[in-house]
Amino acid sequence: MNINSVVKDCRPKFINLIKDLADEYQLSTSDMLLVLQASIEDYKAYPDFPNYERHRVSGVIRNKNTRRILRPNARGQVRLRHGSISKWVMQSKEACYE
Repeated sequence: MNINSVVKDCRPKFINLIKDLADEYQLSTSDMLLVLQASIEDYKAYPDFPNYERHRVSGVIRNKNTRRILRPNARGQVRLRHGSISKWVMQSKEACYE
């Protein structure tokens, strides 16, 4: 199944769903589209560690493949690994604006 055919066939459903969501949250349709787009782009790839992403707002780090959020140790650090390279990083809001 081709994505273009899905979009073409389901376009009216998508539009109605977005309108319904906008009404439910008391937003305009264009604002709801911005919210949906932002929710997809909330995670930013972690440099030098392609299997990890950092949340732009909360600073939590997750595995890109499993989408599992890493649990920090007692010092608030999580361990990132890529091949034989490993690095301990802080899981904090300040770090996500690097």
